[in-house]
Amino acid sequence: ANLDDTVVCSAAASDLIAEDIYAAEAAAAAASAATFVPTIGWLCTDRCEPLAANVTVYRDRDHITATFAGLLSDRFRQVISAASR
Repeated sequence: ANLDDTVVCSAAASDLIAEDIYAAEAAAAAASAATFVPTIGWLCTDRCEPLAANVTVYRDRDHITATFAGLLSDRFRQVISAASR
C-alpha cells in the first residue's frame, strides 16, 4: 500500500475502462429493455483513484470494495427509483 502517495496506485481511466465491454453491456441492456446504469463516472474522472472519501475504492482490478459500494447505495437507490417510474 502507498498510503503516503496514492497517486502511484491511480491510473488513467482510459487505461482501465474496456470501452468495448462497456458498450456491449449498454447494448445488451437496451436489447432486453433493461436500464443500463453508467457507473464509470461514479468511480473515475479522467483518472481512477485508489481512495475516495478516505475509503479504499478497489478490492482488485475489477471489483470495488464493499465499503465503497455502501457509499454508492444512495446513488443506486435513486437510479433504481427513477427507472421504476
